[in-house]
Amino acid sequence: PSGGGTSITSNLPNGTFIHVINTITNNLILYLPPAGDFDSGYYLTTALYVSSALSGDSTNSVKLYADGSDSLDGDSGSTFLPLSRDSYTVVSNGTDNWMTIQRGKL
Repeated sequence: PSGGGTSITSNLPNGTFIHVINTITNNLILYLPPAGDFDSGYYLTTALYVSSALSGDSTNSVKLYADGSDSLDGDSGSTFLPLSRDSYTVVSNGTDNWMTIQRGKL
């Protein structure tokens, strides 16, 4: 991925739930897989947590990005700066964009 971070693999079944906990003392960057690797309508949900020992520290967030030339909600290079216990459900357009269809708390 560009800029370091961890990529979500492209071989996950539709509707996969990914639970991510940041336990490091830096921001954790999570990249969505290429939208074109999936059929239009494929979706996944990420639950993003910051360890309770690190919560409240702005250097310990979890950031969700589109990877490469993809966009997230139509914005190239967009990012979420979630609070702990936020979840995001995103759906692929089958080519180059992920769209957030739900944001909630777990």
